[in-house]
Amino acid sequence: MPKRPEKPEPHAARGGRPAPSAIAAECLALRARVLNRALSSIYDRALARHELKVSQFNLLVAIGAHPGVLASRLVDALCIDESTLSRNLERLRQRGWIEIEAGDDSRSRPLRMTAVGRAEFERACSSWRRAQDEALEQLGANDAAALVRIAGRFLGA
Repeated sequence: MPKRPEKPEPHAARGGRPAPSAIAAECLALRARVLNRALSSIYDRALARHELKVSQFNLLVAIGAHPGVLASRLVDALCIDESTLSRNLERLRQRGWIEIEAGDDSRSRPLRMTAVGRAEFERACSSWRRAQDEALEQLGANDAAALVRIAGRFLGA
């Protein structure tokens, strides 16, 4: 007896391709971007009084934790593109919060937080803590723990 062709999924468009609504309901990249934007806005609002975005704050964290780190290492470690990194590093440098040691290739120049940068970072930490508490409250303990665990795979932690 010949096998009947399978019916397309209820959410499938013509030709068996998924419909946009099905993709929107399932797409992990879409969900991750929405979560990223929602969380970033919490941190950005809290850090605005320090004239910082969470992306810049995270660079200060990485540079403070690893003095002399190379920009090329930050690209890989933080999963950001070179142009975004360069733009944010330049903003921090212009404020006098970091120094970029001299060299021929910008990717191989060590980065360090200055004394001014360290002081500003310490002032911003209380705002970060408030944002962290709000984000934890919005996510809930279980989802926050899952996020830390999942992201840890990509951060090598």
